[in-house]
Amino acid sequence: MNVRSVQSKLRIYDEDTVILRETEQHPYMYKILAGSVALYINYGQKDEYLVGILGKSRVFGEIGLLCDKPNIYTAVANERTTLMTIDERNLGDFIAGNHVETLNIMRNMANIIQALRANVSMLSMELMSDAELKESRRREINDKMQRYIRSSLFLNPPLFDQKN
Repeated sequence: MNVRSVQSKLRIYDEDTVILRETEQHPYMYKILAGSVALYINYGQKDEYLVGILGKSRVFGEIGLLCDKPNIYTAVANERTTLMTIDERNLGDFIAGNHVETLNIMRNMANIIQALRANVSMLSMELMSDAELKESRRREINDKMQRYIRSSLFLNPPLFDQKN
């Protein structure tokens, strides 16, 4: 798919224009023909995080198009930017004419999976540590209660013989 065959699929965004928003469903993938796009998590919020900046020939938005899932980031034009819009109807043509970009999309998705796997492992370790800490604290409280019960029984022996 060359640029001339998709003139109707070209979109131009001015600087600071939101192209797609995190958590929203978006049926397009984009190839940057000119300009650059900044990718954010929690865009516009106190804990905003810049994930990266993509330049000419890079592709983004593939999760929404290929997986039919909400976006995992917000994409914002970093400067005046021209994008080629790819949807399900022209995806086959894009793949046929853009082998390198297709391979990059696959690598990018594999890297996302690896990063998510690493994050899940780290969170599991943190949760396990919290659980171990809670278990240790539970044992400590239980031991104190047992000592208190034993000391109370020693100071205040039962009123009746427990052998009967």
